Amino acid sequence: MKFKKLIFVLCITIFSGLLYFNLSASSHGIVGWTKKNPFEPGCICHNLDPSDSTTVFIQGPSQVMADSSAIFKLFIVKSGLIATGWNVAAGTGEMAIIPGDTISKVLPFIYSNRPDTSIEITQTQPLPANGSDTVIIEFVYKAPPVGNITDTIFANGNAVDLNFNTDGDNWNFAPIFTVDITTVSVPNNNTIVNDYDLSQNYPNPFNPVTNIRFDIMKAGKVRLSVYDITGKEVSVLTNEVLKPG
Repeated sequence: MKFKKLIFVLCITIFSGLLYFNLSASSHGIVGWTKKNPFEPGCICHNLDPSDSTTVFIQGPSQVMADSSAIFKLFIVKSGLIATGWNVAAGTGEMAIIPGDTISKVLPFIYSNRPDTSIEITQTQPLPANGSDTVIIEFVYKAPPVGNITDTIFANGNAVDLNFNTDGDNWNFAPIFTVDITTVSVPNNNTIVNDYDLSQNYPNPFNPVTNIRFDIMKAGKVRLSVYDITGKEVSVLTNEVLKPG
C-alpha cells in the first residue's frame, strides 16, 4: 500500500513538473503543436480545446519552384487581441525566419524521426498586438529539392492576455495550407527582398476607410492586395510599375 502511494506521489510530481515546464517555456516558444504532429495537441498548456474566437490562417503563393524560397505570412486575429504566440511547420520543406526578425526563432521538433530536418518556427517572446486585432508574422518557406509534389504548411496561433493565467488565452489551428512544388519557374512576388517597407494600416480596424503607407527603394512592379480574415483576396489596391518613394 505504501509502495502504491509512493508511485502515485511520484507520478503527480513528474506531471506537475512537466506542466510547469510547458507553461513557463511556452512564453518563449514551443514546437510540435501543429497538425503536423499526428496527435494534433494544439496549445493545450493554455486551453484543452481550440477557440473559434481566434482566427488563424496562412497566406502565400500556392506554387513554389523546387529548391527555392518564398515569403509566407501567418495571421492571428481576435477581437481585443493583446499578444500572440505561434508555431509554424512544413511537411517536407524547410522553415526559416525573415532576416532581421528578432521575435521569431527556429527549433527542431525533437520527437520527429528526423529532428535535423524537422525545423519549426516559434516565438522568443509573446508579440504584442499594439491595439490591433490582427498580428501578422512573416516567415520563409524553402521548397524541397524535388518537384512535382505537394507540400503542406501547418500552423497554430495563440491569443494571450499576459496576465499569467491561462483562462483568458484562446488558441486555434490554421487551415492546412498546401503548396505545389514545381520544376519550372513560377511568378512569385513573395521572394525575399530588403528594398521595401509596408507600414501598419491606420486606423485599424477601419470603417469605412483606412490609410496604408508603403515605400519602395527602386522602381518596379508593385501589387498591393487586401485579404479578409479567411485569406480570400477581396481587393487589389495597386498592380503597376511605380517609381521609388
